[in-house]
Amino acid sequence: MENAFETFRSTEVLLEAQEESQKVIIYVKDKSGGIPESEKPFLFDPSKSSKKGGTGLGLALSRQLALSMDADLSLIKSDNIGSIFCISFAKLSE
Repeated sequence: MENAFETFRSTEVLLEAQEESQKVIIYVKDKSGGIPESEKPFLFDPSKSSKKGGTGLGLALSRQLALSMDADLSLIKSDNIGSIFCISFAKLSE
């Protein structure tokens, strides 16, 4: 979300959650112009940033945190309008 607002302060960011039988999925959707194809292979690599002065740690750390919770963080879609990221994790047993 922070990256989207840094790109365009007046952008629209939408959070959606969906529950499936054994997992919860959270979508983060923005309208900040998307991610260039050339950057997608390195999106979650630490120290690779397309932003001036960026460290590349934001998405890398986010993915590591997700993995540490047995969750997954991925880019679902990105085009000239915006991007959709997804984090999915197992539901807690009742």
